[in-house]
Amino acid sequence: MNSQRRLRSSLKLFLIAIVASFSFSACTGSGGGDVLYYVALGDSLSVGVQQDPTTGENIETDEGYADQIYAALLAEFPNLQLVKLGCPGETTVTMVNGGLCDDYETGSQLDDALEFLVANQEQILLVTLSIGANDVLGSDCLELPDPAQVQACFAALFPQIGSNLSLISSGLFSASDGVFPVIGMTYYNPLLASWLTGPVGQAQAQATAQLQEIFNTQVLKAVYGANDFSVADVAASFQSNNFTDMVPFPPPFNMVPINVGLICQWTYMCPNPMSGLEPDIHANAAGYKTIADTFLAVFNSL
Repeated sequence: MNSQRRLRSSLKLFLIAIVASFSFSACTGSGGGDVLYYVALGDSLSVGVQQDPTTGENIETDEGYADQIYAALLAEFPNLQLVKLGCPGETTVTMVNGGLCDDYETGSQLDDALEFLVANQEQILLVTLSIGANDVLGSDCLELPDPAQVQACFAALFPQIGSNLSLISSGLFSASDGVFPVIGMTYYNPLLASWLTGPVGQAQAQATAQLQEIFNTQVLKAVYGANDFSVADVAASFQSNNFTDMVPFPPPFNMVPINVGLICQWTYMCPNPMSGLEPDIHANAAGYKTIADTFLAVFNSL
């Protein structure tokens, strides 16, 4: 089935490329060729979802990492336009097959993205991608009672995610054809917040950090590297594995590991108990700025 889908995608890209060659010529001939596009693909992070401070609901905002990347690039590229194609809750499966967000003309985020990227190939400045976290957080692995079962579950899940991500990345690689850069990202670890619940939670935080390192390194970085994509190492920017350095924290803790402190500072995972809000995995505006700065550092080095 995957080989048939790749063949269909290849034929579609070929046909779109033929159409694009005419449409791009017409566009440049009419003076419209100065327009550039930054295309943000992926999950809720790519569309800037944050927690509403009053209701606790997840809402799309204009403070996400894509918005902040766009604002930073606009000074140098005044004709730049931001194209957000992301979908809150998107997994590597739904990005390929659709079924979650219903506003894609082709039926899926990936096919819409490929269609747009090929049709506008010479005008694409940058593509960013954040995908895969919902595959992990939405799985049943974290609900298993035995740590050995959790590890075995993820050991089976990670190759599946890698296979899906390879299909996504190979499609984007073909659409780019070396004309524009695609930058993927690693993920911060919201589950580090469990450190605050006591000794059991601290052991869980350590365990999730180990799993996150495997996911970021052996799945995300490995697949992106295989397709010559650059990687924005957001996990490193959040110091996700640094349990050694301690930082001040409100009582009763006084000091916590810096990775825990940054998760509380840059996400909604550590709400004030008096607020009545539930922990939320999404970055806040400051967290999104850190993600944006990580992407921009990579882009500016290309």
